[in-house]
Amino acid sequence: MIPNQKMILTLCFMLILIAFPVHSFATQDWKPEMSEVNPEKQALQQHLTLFELKRDLNRIEQEEAALEENLSQLQQKIQAQHNLIDQQKDKVGRMLRKYYTGQRHHMLDFILSSTDFNQLIYRSYIIKLIINRDLMLMDNYRASLDKLDDYQTELNARIEEVREIKQAYLDRLASIQQEEKALEATLQQVKDEKKLQLEKEQLLKEWADKGLPTFHQFFEALNQAIEQLPSHMQQHQIKSENFFRYTYTLTDEELNRFLREQNPIFANTRFSFLDDRLKIEGEYQDQQLQVVGEYELVSPGYLKFHIRSMVYQQFELPETTVEEMAASYDLGFYPDQLVNNLYIDDFVMKKGTLQMELKLKF
Repeated sequence: MIPNQKMILTLCFMLILIAFPVHSFATQDWKPEMSEVNPEKQALQQHLTLFELKRDLNRIEQEEAALEENLSQLQQKIQAQHNLIDQQKDKVGRMLRKYYTGQRHHMLDFILSSTDFNQLIYRSYIIKLIINRDLMLMDNYRASLDKLDDYQTELNARIEEVREIKQAYLDRLASIQQEEKALEATLQQVKDEKKLQLEKEQLLKEWADKGLPTFHQFFEALNQAIEQLPSHMQQHQIKSENFFRYTYTLTDEELNRFLREQNPIFANTRFSFLDDRLKIEGEYQDQQLQVVGEYELVSPGYLKFHIRSMVYQQFELPETTVEEMAASYDLGFYPDQLVNNLYIDDFVMKKGTLQMELKLKF
């Protein structure tokens, strides 16, 4: 190779090294790009959470007002009962003093001084009326004291309820304040606040007008359908291990078919048994919803369903909304509705099936 060619090749190699350093190939580690949270969607999520927290705060305020009113009425009843007891105590005291001081001893002389049998019967009747009146006075006094004790017990319970509801109010208020701070931080990352404002108003209006009523309608229909599940079990063969033990297996396909037969509201939703969980997802009245829950064997006669999470239009609803639905609807299973004295000994939920071990007790 002639010198000029060597010089040209050397210059080209140096240019390549300058343009593409070696470390760019050998030493730079590749890292996957982290997906960033969409601030607009996060802000909408926080707006919805705040809306629900404030709605629950309003519920707490109404409940607190009702408890305060009930407390006031109860205190008035207690005061009236105290007044009644004071009056009865005075009458009972006067009556007992008559017995202790011998003023009632003349009743025996009154009977013994009877001149004939008819007069004896009549005077005995009069004495009986006096004694019955005294006994009634004592019974009324005791009953009034017992009623006062009941009122006082109820008052203490109401005072504790007011204390708990006030604490719940403070907790909810703290949650709102915390969520508002988080929202402020998120809003600083939002590029188009006007667009976000319109989307927020639309989301909250749809949730209040359609979303929340849809969840109530859905859970109400599900509650009614679950009540009919024992009759569905009667129509299907239950495997008998012996006279006292039975096994019932329900697949999610059978559950979906059963629910759709019960109510068309379940036409576009699917119930899926997973490992220790039940997942519900679908659409109703153009509203997308998702519910995840699990069963717990609270007692041999009650398999309780706990709602763990709820999603509306891809937005997760706060715990307060979950608790509201759980408190409003009982989605549990009662085996004694199928056969008296039939109890759940154990249950297993896995992908595709729910299996219950049932026992007959006498």
